[in-house]
Amino acid sequence: MLSSWPCARLECFDSDFTLEWAHVYCVRADCWFNDSLVAAFAMVLTNKYLNNTTIFCRS
Repeated sequence: MLSSWPCARLECFDSDFTLEWAHVYCVRADCWFNDSLVAAFAMVLTNKYLNNTTIFCRS
């Protein structure tokens, strides 16, 4: 599955088996976000700061 592309048919599954998946990102231990959540958060930051603010994240 790791070598497959989204919307590509996965091996060992019949053609009538519907499967949807998305990339996930590990934010910290046991905390995973999917690509839709990351995109939505980026839109919130864009609307809030209007591309005029630099945000520094603590490490």
